[in-house]
Parts: sequence; C-alpha cells; structure tokens
Amino acid sequence: EGMAGPPRAYAYPGRSPDGQRVALDTRDQKNDIWIWDFSRQVLTRLTTAPGPDTDPVWTPDGRRIAFSSNNLAAVGAPSLFWQPADGTGTAEQLTTGVQTQIPSAFTPDGKSLVFRDTGPGTGRDVKVMAIEGDRTSKALIHTPFDEQNAELSPDGRWIAYQSNQSGQDEIHVRPFPAVDSGHWQISTEGGSRPLWARTGPEWLFGGLVGRIISVPVQAGPAVGSAN
Repeated sequence: EGMAGPPRAYAYPGRSPDGQRVALDTRDQKNDIWIWDFSRQVLTRLTTAPGPDTDPVWTPDGRRIAFSSNNLAAVGAPSLFWQPADGTGTAEQLTTGVQTQIPSAFTPDGKSLVFRDTGPGTGRDVKVMAIEGDRTSKALIHTPFDEQNAELSPDGRWIAYQSNQSGQDEIHVRPFPAVDSGHWQISTEGGSRPLWARTGPEWLFGGLVGRIISVPVQAGPAVGSAN
C-alpha cells in the first residue's frame, strides 16, 4: 500500500514507536527529515538546517528523533543530532566525527544510541553511545569487514546488523550487549537493513532483487543461545 503523501524522493523511513507516524529522509532539493502522520494524512517538515539531514531514528518514548546531519554549523563529516519530534526546539549535536556517522537504534530504555561509524583499518563499525553524562561512545562490533544498519530486539537482548564478512552483505545476529558471546548469520542470499517484526519474534530484512525476507526467531533463556 503506497503512502498517500506527495511524490518525492523518500528514503530510509523510520517508524515511530506507536506506529502512527513515520519519519522520512527526503533526497531532493529540501534534503530534510519530514514526518508523515497516518491518521491525519499530513506530511510535516521536521528539520530546516541548510545541510542534508538523513537516516531518522525515533527514541523509544517517541519524543525525539536522532539523525545524521552535515549541518553547516557542524565541524567535519556528517555527525549525530537529535531534536524533538513535535517540531519544537532546535537540533542538538550529539557527536563530532571525523567520518560519517549514521544512527541505527536506541536501546529500549532510551539511554544509549547504537550507530555506524568508520574506523581506520576496520571500515564501517557499529558503536554505542551513552546519551546521558558525557556521551562517550565505544566500539561494539568492529572487524576488518563493514558492519552497519544495526537493529535491537524489543527486549534489548539481541542485535541484528548487516555485514559483508562472507563476501556480500548478509544479516548477522549477536547477543546484546555481550556481543562477543555468540554470533549467527541468518541470511544466505544477501540481506540488508534488518527490522524486528511487530507481530511476533522474527527478523525482517531486505533481500536480493527487491524481496523482503522474514526469519522466525527462537531464543533460549541463556545469553548466547538462539536458533
């Protein structure tokens, strides 16, 4: 079912926690974050900075949206910002990166943000940053391969992400936050941008030639046990 909004170059939709709205990254002359309200059938502009704003991610309470921005007021590569989802207030810069940083997912408690960064010698890595305090970040998954587009399960126990470790992009799952205690590849014919299904314990991800793939999940009680 197509969205009833005006035809535009929409990219990377981010669903709100209540499912009533979707934040959209628009790749046109106004490269900003817009919000589509399903019930009101209204498209509202959220960001207004001169630079491109991309890859929106909602906080678990639906009050804020994090995004990547090359705001002209920022220094360096596109870094992480957030601002209130209701359009009040202004964008607040969360990080200053040397390489492009892309937000991926908040932890269920909203206290940490998982994002993509690029490290010397390791390419694209998955990192996590504490929102409170001094907002320090640390590497979560960093290998010689590219890891990106991480997503957390609703209970915060599992992290799925996209990696080219096998030679092409596939979907991998690890326990969270103890990511080194287990590792499973759950796709075999290509995969990108995993999401957790709202209807049950399963991962959804983009496959080859425009397909959407569903993988049911069965997890045991101990960290590191999954099928």
